[in-house]
Amino acid sequence: MDTEHEGRGYGQCLHEAMVAWLFAQGLAKLFLSTAPDTRAQHFYEAAGWEYKGLLEIGESLFERHNSNAP
Repeated sequence: MDTEHEGRGYGQCLHEAMVAWLFAQGLAKLFLSTAPDTRAQHFYEAAGWEYKGLLEIGESLFERHNSNAP
């Protein structure tokens, strides 16, 4: 991790561009998983992802809905 660039919003900007692009492709719902109780989990929660529970492999599952989908 390059701490010199940390906290400047680059990750958030890339994340929002990715989510917008996926929703523009017609997806109504997105899923992702990450290790529980990590910085990544807190990042996704702050970005509007909804925690759905633990997967069998021990990762936290998250879901995000396209609010513009029919």
